[in-house]
Amino acid sequence: MRYAISAFLKVRYWIRPDVRAWLDGFGALFAITLFFCLIQSAHDGIANRNRDFDAQRWWFPIYKILMM
Repeated sequence: MRYAISAFLKVRYWIRPDVRAWLDGFGALFAITLFFCLIQSAHDGIANRNRDFDAQRWWFPIYKILMM
């Protein structure tokens, strides 16, 4: 694990500071987006625990494609 972190920091050192700042901002935005998706999916599962699979759900078309 220590090698992976040091290798990451070495690669990060060679990236220009403006690109590095952009990547950091994008990474933070991506992490926040994933966090809110996690909250929404947890709420979706808790609030609708007893509901069957119905067409009102946002993931229902994906579910139908996967179950074909």
